[in-house]
Amino acid sequence: MHQDHIQYTTDHISKGRRLVQLGLLRRRLHAEMKAACAIVNDPKQFTLYDHGHVRVFEKYPEKETPKKAPKNAPQNAPQNAPENAPKNAPKNQDRPIIADILFTDLKTIPDKLQDDLTFFLGFLEILKKFVNKVGAEGWSCGGWMWGTGWRKSMTRFEIVGRYINRQAIADNLEEFKQHIRDADWASQILWDLFYPMGNQALKTNQDFMSKHAMPAFSNAALPKDGVESSNKKFFSSHLTFTSEGFYNLPHLDPRDNRRLPFAFLLCIPTFKDGCMIALESDGYDVTGGDFVFPQCKFEIKFKPDTMVMMIFAQRKYYHGTLKPYESDTFTKLGMSMQIAQKMSNQQ
Repeated sequence: MHQDHIQYTTDHISKGRRLVQLGLLRRRLHAEMKAACAIVNDPKQFTLYDHGHVRVFEKYPEKETPKKAPKNAPQNAPQNAPENAPKNAPKNQDRPIIADILFTDLKTIPDKLQDDLTFFLGFLEILKKFVNKVGAEGWSCGGWMWGTGWRKSMTRFEIVGRYINRQAIADNLEEFKQHIRDADWASQILWDLFYPMGNQALKTNQDFMSKHAMPAFSNAALPKDGVESSNKKFFSSHLTFTSEGFYNLPHLDPRDNRRLPFAFLLCIPTFKDGCMIALESDGYDVTGGDFVFPQCKFEIKFKPDTMVMMIFAQRKYYHGTLKPYESDTFTKLGMSMQIAQKMSNQQ
């Protein structure tokens, strides 16, 4: 009987060890995620937000904390209203804001917003054709991510390097050019969504980008000195979006430019196929996937029929997404808009 002998090289052994280590890390992560869910779902430890318009500020200094805490309030909870503030305590506007969160009922939105969201989600669906999805499978995160925008080299029509699918663009150049033209309208939709809740943050980003001649993710070419862009509604050099079970461990974003302290997040319940809004009446059944601020002891829950927008201090406060549980039909689509430090060359 003949027996083949396989020669195991150092590379084979190293790869095997890495796979074993990754498997162990993933099992550890699942255990940690389960434990984390138990903690954040405990109202004695975490404050949960899932409706309305909430602004979360840093808590009052310890020496100014009222002697009698509100009944049933979790320890070290952030403060989003000043009712229990002691006399002479700083007002909300004098304290650093952690997050500004707006929940919108998708069943009652006006037709104009419905049309805008349909267009924007269609823009993202077409974008998938021209960029590669990046797998987030690892011990610290999971799911899929896509992105568009400009990287540091800033070559005409160059999408963020690791996402770009050059062959798809070459094979469908006219469709890609139309997609680039549609990006202006997508940028305006995002501006109109976030401006009422964070006009100063948007203007700060826009002024910074204009000062440093930085292109918006919707620009097809670099800004020219002395020539203003036809699109007046922009605030981000790139856009990334995630779906299909995305989660990550709590982290800071130190690579984002320190002069621009806020990131922008938008989450919408959608169908996996076609990237359209999915309502509970459609059978939407995604659970979990809460956005957590463990350092500040509060979480954001994504209920069915609800769009969530948030502006938050991503460099200062640890934040992350718990693992969602999704069927084959539905997913929670999340979008992030910000300006990276390496994009601007500004220290």
